Amino acid sequence: MKKSFLKHAAVLGLAGVMGLGVATTALGQFNEPGIVHADYSAQGFLDQIWPSAQQVATDNGLYPSVMIAQAMLESNYGNSKLAAAPNYNLFGIKGDYWGAYVAYQTQEWRTDHYETIVQNFKKYPNMYDSIMDNAFKLRNGISWQPTRYSGAWIENTNNYQDATAWLTGRYATAPDYNTKLNNLIAKYDLTQFDPQVSNESGVVTVTSNGSSTYNMYAGPMSSNGDWLGNGTAWQYDKKVTLYNGQTWYRLGTNQWMNGSNLSVGDSASQAPSGTGIVKVKSAAALYSNAGSGKTGRTLDKNTEWRYFETQDVNGTTWYNLGGDQWVSGGQVTVE
Repeated sequence: MKKSFLKHAAVLGLAGVMGLGVATTALGQFNEPGIVHADYSAQGFLDQIWPSAQQVATDNGLYPSVMIAQAMLESNYGNSKLAAAPNYNLFGIKGDYWGAYVAYQTQEWRTDHYETIVQNFKKYPNMYDSIMDNAFKLRNGISWQPTRYSGAWIENTNNYQDATAWLTGRYATAPDYNTKLNNLIAKYDLTQFDPQVSNESGVVTVTSNGSSTYNMYAGPMSSNGDWLGNGTAWQYDKKVTLYNGQTWYRLGTNQWMNGSNLSVGDSASQAPSGTGIVKVKSAAALYSNAGSGKTGRTLDKNTEWRYFETQDVNGTTWYNLGGDQWVSGGQVTVE
């Protein structure tokens, strides 16, 4: 994945020599890679990969813009020998893919200079598998450091620039890796393929039999354990539209709900009267009634929730968070 590929090593992989796997590097003379022949223009390569990259990246909680820029940079728009058939390695990922690999000389950044070394790179059956494998790597890291690339995940960033900055020095050794990626993203308007985030605000009403909220709108999502009842109304402050047309609404900190379970009002002015926001001071228990009926569910510290009604019970104010969901004023602060 590091710049640049200089020569194709005339090396037969160990798997081929020992009969332990698939030998993918043919015997022959050193070549002068870089470019096989320019099968792709920049736009042609973009047109080829963006549908798969958009779907795979979004489903894994990654920025499609970054994924596409990586492929452009690492493969020279699909024209490097490593990226071309029969290798299809768009990202310069080292190792082997189910035993298949190809050996190349490459340059690695060493503190203050580049050093040329021979390394094995994965060989894929097609471009899609290369894109999938890159997403798996970014989501799962390496065996001894599974969160190595977590700073590039959508849920841990504010924008794609945060992701490219995190990858520099971790995914690639080149010290200007993020600058190169950012330039490509800007030049080819790659953010058009990212989830489209709007700061639109308003009120949504649960239309299904009830629905859970989730910690994120893309990638490996998990339920917060918060069940919002049918007919309850909630304020939202962000809306996200995904590549497949799904819409998600943010109802609070790390509280997202799929728009298929909601009806949407016209504006924030439709918020029910007497509502407000409470913030959990520490893990707060939920009750089915004001002052009684502990449900066994809790709200995480520092999460914010809209309330729709208050009741005073023995001098303590209780806040209704929708349906049969109450929290004690002793465990929250009013924002």
